[in-house]
Amino acid sequence: MSRIITLIPDSGIQFWSIKIPVAQLKNVHCWFWEERNGEYDDGTPRYILHSLREDPETGVLRDVQSGQVPPENQIYEVSWKGMMQMFLHQWIPLPFFALISGEETGNEHFRNGPANWVRGYLTQIKEDLYQFDLVFDTSLQTQDNNEIYNAPTIEDSQRQDCYKFVSNFTDVAWFLNEGWVGDWLLKIKQENVVNSSLYEERYCWHYAVYQAFLQILTSLQTLPSVHLLDGGKGITSQVPVEVDLILDLGNSRSCGILVEDHPGQDVNFSNSYPLILRDLSSPNLKYDKPFPSCIEFARANFGSDLLSRRSGRMSAFYWPSPVRVGYEAAHLAGTRIGNEGITGITSPKRYIWDTRLSLQSWRYNSRSMGISGRIIDPPVTGAFMAMISPDGRVLTEEERLIGENITTQPNFSRSSLFTFMLVEILFQARLQMNSPQNREQRQNKTLMRHLRSVTLTLPPGMPVAEQKILRNRAISAIDLYCEMLGISTNERPKIHTHLDEATATQIVWLYNEITERLGGNVDEFMQLNGHVDKDRETDNRIPKIRIASLDIGGGTTDLMISSYSVPVGETICPHQEFRESFKIAGDDILEHIITHIILPIMENSLRKAGVIDTQAFFSSAIGQDWGGQSEQERHLRQLFVNNVLEPVALAILSRYENITDRTIDILDAFHIGDVLGEDKENIERSQNYIQTLAKKAGAENFKITDLEIIAKVQQVEASITYVMGDVIAKLCEAIWTYDCDVLLISGRPSRLRRIVDMIMAAMPVPVHRIIGMYHYRVGAYYPFRDAQNRISDPKTTVVVGASLCLQAEGKLQNFVLRSRDLHMYSTVRFIGRLEKNGQLRNKNVWLSNIDLPESKPQEDVGFKIDDFENTTKIGFRQLGIERWPASPLYVLEINNFNALNKIALPLTVTIKRQDIDQEKENLKNDYSDREQFRIVEITDRNGEQYPTRLLVLRLQTMMNSEGYWRDTGRFTLA
Repeated sequence: MSRIITLIPDSGIQFWSIKIPVAQLKNVHCWFWEERNGEYDDGTPRYILHSLREDPETGVLRDVQSGQVPPENQIYEVSWKGMMQMFLHQWIPLPFFALISGEETGNEHFRNGPANWVRGYLTQIKEDLYQFDLVFDTSLQTQDNNEIYNAPTIEDSQRQDCYKFVSNFTDVAWFLNEGWVGDWLLKIKQENVVNSSLYEERYCWHYAVYQAFLQILTSLQTLPSVHLLDGGKGITSQVPVEVDLILDLGNSRSCGILVEDHPGQDVNFSNSYPLILRDLSSPNLKYDKPFPSCIEFARANFGSDLLSRRSGRMSAFYWPSPVRVGYEAAHLAGTRIGNEGITGITSPKRYIWDTRLSLQSWRYNSRSMGISGRIIDPPVTGAFMAMISPDGRVLTEEERLIGENITTQPNFSRSSLFTFMLVEILFQARLQMNSPQNREQRQNKTLMRHLRSVTLTLPPGMPVAEQKILRNRAISAIDLYCEMLGISTNERPKIHTHLDEATATQIVWLYNEITERLGGNVDEFMQLNGHVDKDRETDNRIPKIRIASLDIGGGTTDLMISSYSVPVGETICPHQEFRESFKIAGDDILEHIITHIILPIMENSLRKAGVIDTQAFFSSAIGQDWGGQSEQERHLRQLFVNNVLEPVALAILSRYENITDRTIDILDAFHIGDVLGEDKENIERSQNYIQTLAKKAGAENFKITDLEIIAKVQQVEASITYVMGDVIAKLCEAIWTYDCDVLLISGRPSRLRRIVDMIMAAMPVPVHRIIGMYHYRVGAYYPFRDAQNRISDPKTTVVVGASLCLQAEGKLQNFVLRSRDLHMYSTVRFIGRLEKNGQLRNKNVWLSNIDLPESKPQEDVGFKIDDFENTTKIGFRQLGIERWPASPLYVLEINNFNALNKIALPLTVTIKRQDIDQEKENLKNDYSDREQFRIVEITDRNGEQYPTRLLVLRLQTMMNSEGYWRDTGRFTLA
């Protein structure tokens, strides 16, 4: 008996996978006979296709239905290899029809349909194994007797109808006679069959192969029967299971977790599970680990929309999101043409500040649409563009009615891509939480899941002005998601952005130590790890622990110092004492290893191959842009960096991570070709790019994949020290100053031995109080734990901590944390002009010792620049120490160069904080305007006043606005 799965109606596109072993195909034989049966009106010969079966007694082939024996010379066999070749990497419409009766007796009868709601995709995952992925479009059509039965109806859902896969020739004959189905199969034959012209005399050959394939699927006995649940569409009123989505969207990698809340039940950690991203371009792939933060504009392709519409169904298998994220986006980025326009970036969060419209139109990655050989990627279009403004904001109903602010050109800002990234993740979460695979493992498996909230964690030192943009982008993503699905206002998910990444890691450690190791005994925990403070008002002795957490990510290094006390009972009260974020982290280590270890090895090899001027070679290959350089050359440069140099640098770091013997001087050698992965097409393009340039520069027989990489431990540690040494020293100094009890270290780079050594050497707390979250032992509550119940990837601590924080006020047994006391605060204290190296010297400070969150709304906060002549980068630091690292905040630049030619320089520019809406602050607890500044006056050398539009003050939290090296493929070479 086939397996039964249940589908939630209107839960989007759902997947189900089966395996097809080659061993079960080798003994399959399918014979057919095409009988000539007159002609069509246009003179085309008409044939009837007969499926044949071998008579077990005589061995004679007979028609399955009539028993007729065909002429032997008109019989042909469809081999399993020919069948697999035709349907490999193709979407195929499948006959899953509504069962009328006969399930108990085995004499089943089916309705004629639904005709266009199930498709399949065939992939070869091993030499002896195929995977066949079924996709179900769960959207319902309105019952209409005059309408073709293409999709399940509301009435089907109310009856909770059963659908089964049908291969019997009699039951599927009407389906095969549908014109769109025949043309679909013919199109596959023409595009996917080698020497398809050899089969032209077989008029029905594509039908025969399809019929044979259906018979094979039936013989496997692994295809499920499908029951459509009511889903609250009429007969049964169902209360859905509420689900919270927690996300850590980083500059380099991202991670997510879903938490189900079942009313009336205690917290069950089996109802928390990692976010899984389904690869829509290669549906056999899905990813349940932290994923790259890259994004790519790409249409989801489930087969020919044109042929599908001919069935009478206008929007079958519609995936509303216009982008892909994670590993799928990274793969697609490597396949793009790169001739015109841009299709994606490596990290929308890194550019959250950049609200300027793009000068180039964004384009769809043509490979995602099943298009090959395109000279230019097609521009981004779609129904979603009528829902948003050019700056990525969802339009109001009034704006749509009058046609105001509608997007006509896809010139979205890099900041607005964060909205699209989050929208795609929301649709992926919706797919996962309502999938039959997920529900079968949970309580209330027949109930639909509803997304209740989305929590985004932020770096602790993120400027408040940048936080405001990110929050607005997240709100726009929720609005767009709801608009696309028609979700009502009272059902829209709530957004939370109050928790920082470093504090989330502290919560994991607190919860684990108190509940898993001490059985919920908070007092014992405080005695073992903390200290006792006196309350200033009551003079009572209060148990307290001060925790520092150092989170080293790909884009930022973050520090949070918080105290946790238990003044009454067992409720833990947090108090945040110090926070800081520096934009120096793991990606910068990667860049230094590329420029100081990998490139010198390449240089030696190029010299031996005959390149004389290696400096000029690298400058043109991966240096700055040069005149006459084409867009395609820039794209190939980025491809080479992403597909070759990055994997090699990661391979070096991976080998360094795994060494345990401190006497080892040299890491295990490897050839570049050994670490480049399985994306052969992208690797070949990257290889050809660098080898073509090398040949032009005089190299003979230079092959990048044959290059041997031999790196010394001392070299790797020198790179790590150069990049991170000063940052770690400064942050350890702050930890020591605050007299912390415990230091937690998290983030993927925290696995590097040199990072740990530098922290140990600084010894901001006693060595036995320094706790690395890598390989930290955890309990069953931790969904990302390995087989030994340890944390294998410290990146995951943030989302797990945030999920605990959501439940910490009353839902967790033996652990109560007053999480509402956790907030994000501004770290802007000193504002001034940044030098080229990013330092803020005391002589360049314009605004000192300010406390923007605590300043009164009516207080006049501002500064004056009296020597402006060209673009000025404005930054901030938290401490009044000149050596303390600063961060970029604003750029003041010229808006009208023509007018500037007639002005007596330098200019004096007065900048003040924007007016504060105290009512909004009190009502919404929103203090995000406290870091918003504006130009109020401009005067020249002679005191003459000019309009403020002469200059523009805009947010820019990166030193280089053109782009990060992972997006541009450019390095600053000595």
